[in-house]
Amino acid sequence: MHHQLLSAAVLLAASAGGALANPGVPKGVDPKDAQLYTPTGSDQHFTCLTHPSITIPFSTVNDDYCDCPDGSDEPGTSACAHLPHTQLALKGFYCANQPGSISQYLPLNRVNDGVCDYEICCDGSDEYNHVGGLQCENRCKEIGAKVKQLLGERWKVRNEGGKKRADLIEKAKVMRGVLEAGLKQLEVVIEGLEKKHAGLLEEVKIVEVRERAKAVKASKKAEKTNIVREVAKQRIDELKVHLQKLRDDERDLRERLTEAEKILEGLKQTYNPNFNDEGVKGAVRKWDDYVAEGKSVARSDAEERDLDDLLNGEGIDWDKLMPAQEEEEEIQSIYRFEEYLPKNMRDWVRQKMDEGRKFLVDNGLLAEYIPPTTHEPKAVLDAKAAASAAETELTAKRNSLNNSKSELSKDYGPNEVFRSLKGVCIDRDVGEYKYEFCFFEKAYQRSLKDSSSSFLGDHQRIEIIPPSTSAAEQEEIFPCDDVDEAHEEKLSGWVLHYDGGSQCWNGPKRSARIELYCAVENVIRSVVETEKCVYTYEVGTPVVCEGEKSAEEKMGEQVRDEL
Repeated sequence: MHHQLLSAAVLLAASAGGALANPGVPKGVDPKDAQLYTPTGSDQHFTCLTHPSITIPFSTVNDDYCDCPDGSDEPGTSACAHLPHTQLALKGFYCANQPGSISQYLPLNRVNDGVCDYEICCDGSDEYNHVGGLQCENRCKEIGAKVKQLLGERWKVRNEGGKKRADLIEKAKVMRGVLEAGLKQLEVVIEGLEKKHAGLLEEVKIVEVRERAKAVKASKKAEKTNIVREVAKQRIDELKVHLQKLRDDERDLRERLTEAEKILEGLKQTYNPNFNDEGVKGAVRKWDDYVAEGKSVARSDAEERDLDDLLNGEGIDWDKLMPAQEEEEEIQSIYRFEEYLPKNMRDWVRQKMDEGRKFLVDNGLLAEYIPPTTHEPKAVLDAKAAASAAETELTAKRNSLNNSKSELSKDYGPNEVFRSLKGVCIDRDVGEYKYEFCFFEKAYQRSLKDSSSSFLGDHQRIEIIPPSTSAAEQEEIFPCDDVDEAHEEKLSGWVLHYDGGSQCWNGPKRSARIELYCAVENVIRSVVETEKCVYTYEVGTPVVCEGEKSAEEKMGEQVRDEL
């Protein structure tokens, strides 16, 4: 029904064209602006539209000579085409394009240039002078049908792309919500970890003080033991000196005793028993008693060897009795006590001592022995390890928090529509290379002949170039010779910049421009090296699809404007 109404409206516009056309309206003027070109005054003059102080005879309008500074006196010729577009009062040469198409404005420099500009003026009205015998027939009906088809296809793409864009925006909102929730949770976790870490650092200080106190106590005991050891060693050395002197004196006395024994034995053998000398007789009797008792001053060989070892050897092994290094605790002398025991008792004693030592250490009654190379007690090392582990975990969470904040602050375009595409990668083979890029990440050029590749850069920023308002640069939607080319969706003005790629030989670092156009799917349309080591991608994506009115709606609105 809507299509039938549209067709009727188009036919009505075509039939009414003659009635609406005002023979007095100069060529190139939109009928809506007819009142601007009505002769005024008794002399029938024309006032320049944006320069009311300048008036010219109305008969000079479209005389192929530019009189007005704004070009308003030459709407149907190219006489004022040399003026800047921003200075012109009109958009250009008006083409009605009836029946069946949409009116457009043609740049003034293309009026009567000997070329049928069907892509804008499908009715051929721009070549009314028939330069060189040129005849531009009215092709609006044919081209209008193509325009309608093209607009329909574009509307379908932009409509479907617009729906996907809306989905991407919703997905981006969800992703942002997840990030924000995760960020809040991380802040709570970090607060708890900071308290835990602070507590563990305090615990390290407490353990260090406790272990230091144990070490000081043990050190004092060791100092006392060292004093006792030194006094004992000094006293034993003095006793050894006295013992040696006594042994020498004893040897001298033994020699004298032996000599006396010989004298007494000789006296006994030589004295006269009949001689009545009571003194001699008494001495002989005592000598006999002495011999009968078997008393002797001679020592055994074993006793002599023991005395020799005691006086001439090292005697006590003081290093075994007490560690030589000052920092070794005196308690180690207890740990080594079994070395002084008979071999058959050492294993049993060592087992019992280990059990007792472990009990004392576990209950905090004895400082654990740490070898000299360790320098710190195990309790201190354990406390520091726990604090270090908590610090590592805290650092990791803080890094995650910073990454989340950075991710939330990134520019992902209007409504953060690109957030949901981050990391999505696409590629296309072009010539000898495969070109690929990942949204908001990296871009590459890879050789199809070998495994070599060139890094084209990391994503840096989004640029949105506003559309030009110049009539000469307006989007040309009318297909002419190359219908397929006309069907290509135009670039949106959105550009993703990738910079800091690998160094180009004898040139700058490689970079890429990702120029976007509306498409239902993410796809690379083309890649061109527009400058040395600067690669321009044309990429289709639903991100830039804003949605659009249907072809019938567009043409219907245009027809209503014409009516």
